[in-house]
Amino acid sequence: MKITSSLTKPSQSKSDAIIAAAYSDEKHNSTMQEIDQLVDGQISKLTTSKDFKANAGEVLTLFTSNGKRIVVVGLGKKNKCDLGTLQTASTNAIKALASTPANTASNYMTSLEFNNTDNATACKVIAIAASHAAYRYETTKNFKKDDVYKIESMDSDPEETQEWLDALSSVLKTQGAERVQYLLQKLSVKLTEQGSQLPYAITTPYRNTIPVHKEARMPGDLFVERNIRSLIRWNAMAMVMLSLIHI
Repeated sequence: MKITSSLTKPSQSKSDAIIAAAYSDEKHNSTMQEIDQLVDGQISKLTTSKDFKANAGEVLTLFTSNGKRIVVVGLGKKNKCDLGTLQTASTNAIKALASTPANTASNYMTSLEFNNTDNATACKVIAIAASHAAYRYETTKNFKKDDVYKIESMDSDPEETQEWLDALSSVLKTQGAERVQYLLQKLSVKLTEQGSQLPYAITTPYRNTIPVHKEARMPGDLFVERNIRSLIRWNAMAMVMLSLIHI
């Protein structure tokens, strides 16, 4: 699933689903009002009737006339909404979409104002929640190949991101990798001069610098080797259980 923190109007969203949030003690903002119009005012009706109280973590799923999913999650009272509440609410909202046919979702949760939290931080919290909600243990289990539990991206401004990526690709194609490295170094210096922290630490994660088309094929049969490792683990577990019986 691809989740985007959208800046476009909800009525113009082309995603399969829309994610929004509401406080229990505040009126809906303009974005939520537009989302409410997409479902013929059902959100307002359910809020008025107390069928949806917008308590922290409470999830409401509705459908527009053309079948688009609208997932509204409650954040509780605004003065009590902290980062933990936001993360829990985001997790519940994304879990409500994880097993559905939706492949894309536009996130409008960041259209709200948060206490002592800017939109950039809120977007990071939502991204972490999306990662947790999409987690599925697959190491020793076989699943049908799908992207249901996969979050491809979580971007606060995908159009701007794509412009930067297109620009880098163009420079790489026309002027080579050295020019790209020079530009990135200049950007790094400029960012430091502005007093901002670089988005990476001194200890960076391992990154394969060998292009995919130049990677050597791994010898052996990967599936057979995986089965052998599974049998070894199973045998080790059986030996431990057997030893516990004789204690």
